[in-house]
Amino acid sequence: TLLFAAAVLVALVGSYVKISADFTSFKLISRGEAKSVADIRLTRTLECENIALDGVIDEYDSRTLRVFKTAFVSDFVGRSSRTRENSLNSLLTVLASLLLGLIVGTSVYFLTDSAYPIAPALESLTLVLLLSVPVFSLLLHKLPFLHAIVEARNEKSTFIGEEAIYETAQADVIGYDDTDIFGAEDVSLKKVHLYGKVFNTVKAMKEMYSIFSSVGGPLLEVFSSALDRKCPSATGVAVEKNGISGTFEGHTVMAGTEEYMRSHGVTIPEDDYKTKTFATDSTKVMYGAEDGEVYVKFFIRYSFSEEFTMILPELRKNKITPLIYTKDPNIDCELLRMLTLDEDIIRVVKLEGAPKESKVYRRLTSGLASLGDRSSIVNTVLLSKRYTALESSLLLAERILASAGALFAAVLALVFMDRLCSIPSFALVLWQIAWCGLLGVFSHICFRAKRSAKDK
Repeated sequence: TLLFAAAVLVALVGSYVKISADFTSFKLISRGEAKSVADIRLTRTLECENIALDGVIDEYDSRTLRVFKTAFVSDFVGRSSRTRENSLNSLLTVLASLLLGLIVGTSVYFLTDSAYPIAPALESLTLVLLLSVPVFSLLLHKLPFLHAIVEARNEKSTFIGEEAIYETAQADVIGYDDTDIFGAEDVSLKKVHLYGKVFNTVKAMKEMYSIFSSVGGPLLEVFSSALDRKCPSATGVAVEKNGISGTFEGHTVMAGTEEYMRSHGVTIPEDDYKTKTFATDSTKVMYGAEDGEVYVKFFIRYSFSEEFTMILPELRKNKITPLIYTKDPNIDCELLRMLTLDEDIIRVVKLEGAPKESKVYRRLTSGLASLGDRSSIVNTVLLSKRYTALESSLLLAERILASAGALFAAVLALVFMDRLCSIPSFALVLWQIAWCGLLGVFSHICFRAKRSAKDK
């Protein structure tokens, strides 16, 4: 009776824990501010991304996580009700326990000296059934889920339902905006070379600002900080793979690589200033042209932001490929290989065509929502992978404990037979409850330890 009561008590605790986790998620997504949500799709269904990632992913199984903004996260009830608890596996475990209990009970029935053999036989069957199904299985998914939700909350993010954690853990590609990788302090203008008789640096900065103020990116801050007074944005802006063009104050203004200029028939002066660069130098050269003639050359140095530099080893460890979306003509795979010491672990998707305003959708459904920046989402993805790894270990422990409990119960039943009542019930209950306590402590320490290490 005490063993059954313990199972009921643990089941009630598990329900409370699950409700607490869901309520924590609901409080975050119900805030009246725009939220970032994750959209996870098979990479092979995303044409541009699939081409950019050729050679670094498993094309069949790879999944790409992209981030969108929304005012409302829908389908909370449907998603929060999805769990990874395998009902079929639990049923098979119970049936196996019942079968073993019947075997042990039948053996006791024929071996006991009791005048009423049916009583010890039923006691043996019940003992085997209760000990071979560890009650900590009722908390196996719920308690770690609560701890994962609490840690995600520290990242201003949340999962909606346990199934969302497993969906997120499948992502092996994460989309980044270029400004998430290269912050305002990470891109610097090292040198400006003006050609011919044009020695107006302010003019060059104004024209470059007019173009990049329309498309954004890390260079916008570079040219913005070089001006005392802002100027209007260029009109008719067109973005191509390695260059940008637009109209400013009646002139056609262009910015891009040497390849871009030559492909558009733009004249590059014969006295082009050549500067020797080393193989590990992350300085890129960008030309500026007006009305079909290059008149300025910029030497721009790029470096990763501190946050991205810190998280890159974790991404590499978890075999996650960062994918950068950019309109910056200088950001390409060559630059990224230079910054990663010739490692091909980051890829680029060049956004072309007319610039589009960032859209905030009225409502979207997603299993991962965040009020933080891109780094918060990335940390939450890494959290999902830790969670699934922990659950795999716990499922193995559950099988071992179930087998040990079944063997222990069978031995007790066959040794004591009609004297099972002499075994202290509280000792058996303590065995079951102790594993629940160990689960809670291990899960709490696992997530807390990772969080503490990150905070340091």
